[in-house]
Amino acid sequence: SYIWVNKLEMHPADPDIIYAALAYGTNDGTSMNGNLVRTLNGGNTWSLPLLPVSFAITDVDISPDNPDLITASGNTAFWRSTNGGNTFINELGINGDDLPLGGRRIEIAMFPGNDNIMYALMHRDSTSAINNDRCRLYASIDKGDTWSLKFSDASNVFPRNGFGNYSNMVWIDPQNDKHVYFGGVDLWKTTDGGVTAAPISDWKFYHRQTTPDSFSLHGDQHIMVPDPDFGNSNSVVYLGNDGGIQKITNLKTVSTYSGYQNLVNTSLGITQFYSGSVDRFETIFGGGAQDNSFSTGTTSINWKQYTTGDGAYVAINPVNPDTIFANTNYNKLWISDDGGNSYKQATYLFGGILEVSIELESDNANLIAPFIMDPDNSNIIYLGGERLFRYNAALKILDTIKTHNWTIDTPRITAIAVGNNGQDILLGHQDGSIQYSPNAGGVWSPPFEPAGLPDNFITDIEFKADMTQALITVAGYHTDHIWKLVPGGLWSSGTWTDISMDIPIQVNCVSHHPAINNWIYVGTDLGIFASEDNGATWSATPLYGPAGSEYGNEGPIYTEVTDLFWSGYAGIAPGFKLWTSTFGRGLWRSNWVLDKIYVDRISGLDSNSGTWLSPFKTFKKAVENAGSGANIVFVQGSNHEEVGNILLDKRIQIELNNGPVIIQ
Repeated sequence: SYIWVNKLEMHPADPDIIYAALAYGTNDGTSMNGNLVRTLNGGNTWSLPLLPVSFAITDVDISPDNPDLITASGNTAFWRSTNGGNTFINELGINGDDLPLGGRRIEIAMFPGNDNIMYALMHRDSTSAINNDRCRLYASIDKGDTWSLKFSDASNVFPRNGFGNYSNMVWIDPQNDKHVYFGGVDLWKTTDGGVTAAPISDWKFYHRQTTPDSFSLHGDQHIMVPDPDFGNSNSVVYLGNDGGIQKITNLKTVSTYSGYQNLVNTSLGITQFYSGSVDRFETIFGGGAQDNSFSTGTTSINWKQYTTGDGAYVAINPVNPDTIFANTNYNKLWISDDGGNSYKQATYLFGGILEVSIELESDNANLIAPFIMDPDNSNIIYLGGERLFRYNAALKILDTIKTHNWTIDTPRITAIAVGNNGQDILLGHQDGSIQYSPNAGGVWSPPFEPAGLPDNFITDIEFKADMTQALITVAGYHTDHIWKLVPGGLWSSGTWTDISMDIPIQVNCVSHHPAINNWIYVGTDLGIFASEDNGATWSATPLYGPAGSEYGNEGPIYTEVTDLFWSGYAGIAPGFKLWTSTFGRGLWRSNWVLDKIYVDRISGLDSNSGTWLSPFKTFKKAVENAGSGANIVFVQGSNHEEVGNILLDKRIQIELNNGPVIIQ
């Protein structure tokens, strides 16, 4: 079962009083109910349900002018209180001029300055896309005592099944009670109180941005709020939808294809990335994101998004960043040959002649389906559904190298690892099982897993570069989530070791340091954790949380980390940088991840990178750039003077090169 908080509403005069609109039910969707609760002490304690009957509540509103007037609405529910929430009365379908029965989700908007005026947006049907009465806008001029129908959905405001139940919002312009904005997939506007209405966005053009002020609004509207200084000289409003947060710069002049700004890809780094990728020299980076397709950028503010829908994975050619692969829902594969400026669907030659687009939804792949680029051949892509496919982009050949067993319920592939020039392949499945091929998919072992491995889906698999071990991570909030596999001739007969952290947390991804032996990293729902001893201990000196803290991590923040990947190149100074994608805080990049950081007070500069050929000038700068467990090496033999205090909040070893050193 689950409990879902759909909305919080704060008392306009007392911030300790907060209402929460709840929905709860069973995971299989067979039961869906909810209620309204309240806190009087800023969330320390909450009341029992305030409504006498259980309904899934999606909206709660308090009149800004009269806090005694409160409405709670949702799935076939509209309740009203006129005594500050002490009691609520059902106002749906009781009298002839009430909001009528037969509706599904209902959202309410109150006009600030005159709480007699309310609007209600009612979604009526989620079973028929051709029903021209799926959405209705009602108005009240007596605090919700009586209602009149203003707008009926003759033009399908909600053109897809269920979207009016999923995305549904209504908002009144504080300066004009006849100007009402409402929406589901797109945003609509009326200037006559609902008598007529028209769309002012087109979600299909959301991603086609040529300038910061020339694109439409992302689909699926959930909330609309004015700028705190909204007024005659400020017409800025913000919208929350499935694309994140967009901004209308001038509500008076906004139109379908102009006047919107996408804050997610500019100053507000909250993109929900499923994955990420970067080339070795950091020319281009990008990732696949929830309902934001796939994007690439060269700085933090110049991202490009090519299409709509859910993105999944991105693979950038490490030495030729002009070539980028990406997939969207159910393994629809895309390719760019110009560094992400344009894309086309990847194709293969059917019968050696006909070019066919690669779309593997019929293979019953997961919505966010895995694909990887062969680390030894950037023209080879592996895609996983119920079967495993190998795509040669240079030759446009798509091979099935692991078939589906139609006599049993073959689990979907959730993780792929490839090594040894494509010969060794490990697959993880949604039931926790592993399969191995020693000959590029020619033969496969039966599914196997060690005793103690949870039967949850495998979130990630990675071979060590020298093929001496593989790391496997497992979904679920438990402490059996990170495993090491050492081959015993074949990987399927290898030795398993549980190297999990003693924290009941989901682990989403894993990575070896490309050059430093025994340094490994995992991405979890609470950030990145690191080990310097191949998993024997984890994050002994965390950047976040006190030393030894149960939940202290290595940074950058407490958030869900979905992928770990590297820039840099072995043998070329200064080395490697660790990158991470997060589900809600965008992409992040570390400083150089070095096992030794060099300081030279004579020839060094604090603008250098800290390597032997490019040392820092000061110990302080070296400490700032050091990870836990790094060695700081002084390369001069004279006194080394520092200015100001230095806080050593991590484990650091100091080495002396070419004679002793005195730190002052």
